[in-house]
This record gives sequence, structure tokens and C-alpha cells, in this order.
Amino acid sequence: MKFCCALEPDSADARQACEETAAQREKELPTASTMARELRLNPFMRSDDAAVQRAAGCEGDAVKTLATIRRRKDTFTTVGKVITLFLDTKAALGGGSGP
Repeated sequence: MKFCCALEPDSADARQACEETAAQREKELPTASTMARELRLNPFMRSDDAAVQRAAGCEGDAVKTLATIRRRKDTFTTVGKVITLFLDTKAALGGGSGP
């Protein structure tokens, strides 16, 4: 949910979901979801949505939007940044892009 809120900070739905998730985690309760909720909130399932495309800077291109938000998610955490840096360096040195 943190990534969703970071990608679309002006989304009331995302803010509400982040607050609900944070409250559940504070109580050490599971944060279950439904397909309906995922379809409404998950930016990876909404790459054809104009709001997500705007947030990604890829208006009118669902495929580029998906690639852009995937890359942003890959580098959203410190661990993700380190892994992405390693894979990018490996690819640049001719070692391919896989692990």
C-alpha cells in the first residue's frame, strides 16, 4: 500500500486504504484484500487508467506505464535499490539482466 500511496498521493481511495492497512498492522492483524479492492487500488492492475498513466508520466501508453511503475516499485525500498543497482551493473558489464 505504501507504494500505491506514493505513486498516487492525491488519491482519496489510496489514502484511505493506507490508513486502514496501517491500523491493521498496528494491531498486528493480517491485511487481507479482495480482487475488487486490488482492481480498484493496485496500480499494476490499472496501467490503462489515466490517473496511473499521469502518475507514471506515460499518458496514453499502458505498456510503458506498467514498465515504468514496475521499475519504480523495484527501487522503492532500499533493498530494491541495491538489487536493481546490482542487476543494472551486471547487465552493463555484459553479464545479462537476469540474476
